[in-house]
Amino acid sequence: MLVAMVIEPIESYCFAGRPKVSMTGGKFEVWCDGPHGIMKPGQVTRDNCEECHCTFLHFNCCGIGYKAGAFMIPGCEIQKLDNCCYQFVKSSNSSIPCTEVECPKPFKP
Repeated sequence: MLVAMVIEPIESYCFAGRPKVSMTGGKFEVWCDGPHGIMKPGQVTRDNCEECHCTFLHFNCCGIGYKAGAFMIPGCEIQKLDNCCYQFVKSSNSSIPCTEVECPKPFKP
């Protein structure tokens, strides 16, 4: 069986930066300005199909599941499911799958 695929980013993104450093009472504090507030080094968050990591050296967030980017299968379209999962289904009949359901790996903070 031969399946033709074309790479085409869909809602795909990642962004990165450096953590913030401040001095309070003569002590350095390192933190990241996360999408939902301050994150401490070693903290990982996952929300709205986005996973963010804060370390002493860097801060980054990337889309997961259907926001991680996808490919295109001729004659099929992406169907977004709960928990950031997705499946490609026939464009002419969404009850006919083109692929199995794909989901992000379970979250381990």
